[in-house]
Amino acid sequence: MTYKITGNGITPITGTIAPGESISVPGPLDVGEYSVTLTTVTDKNHESVTNTSKIFVTSASSSVSAEDVTKVYNESIEVAVSSVNATSVTYKITGNGITPITMVLR
Repeated sequence: MTYKITGNGITPITGTIAPGESISVPGPLDVGEYSVTLTTVTDKNHESVTNTSKIFVTSASSSVSAEDVTKVYNESIEVAVSSVNATSVTYKITGNGITPITMVLR
């Protein structure tokens, strides 16, 4: 059987598998929809057939957290931030008449 994976702007991925084998997709695919077209490789005694199925790749979950901080006036402030599956974290500091401070951590 031959296969071809297309969609979402990727260079088509092609290959051949035996009946009962699985397709191993190289590398992660970006979020989006992909088509997998399978075609049987036959001899003169069998008809070739094609089937198309879909792969749907959805966004991974992410999380971010920071603990409350209590400091005495004029002490430096450090806020520990942790994240999972985030490519960047944006934080904003506000309160008690200060000009809001916004930063992006990458």
